[in-house]
Amino acid sequence: MREFYVQLSTIEQVKDFVCTASLQSCDIHAVSDTYTCDAKSILGLFTLDLSQPILIQYRGDDADADAFCEKIQKYTCNASKA
Repeated sequence: MREFYVQLSTIEQVKDFVCTASLQSCDIHAVSDTYTCDAKSILGLFTLDLSQPILIQYRGDDADADAFCEKIQKYTCNASKA
């Protein structure tokens, strides 16, 4: 499993992220505090606190994970929760 943070600040960014995640065949989860949702669900993402970086958990093979990370690189950030 791979984990990284993304920052989604606008509706268009959320929509683009969900469209990209939906093309993946494996499970992708978004985590904010204690709440986890399907990162392929636009409604699920809008239930999270988008003012903070969102932890993305990608469960797939490394080659697919690398391709996915490259596609969403513009949203990744180096944030971590204290």
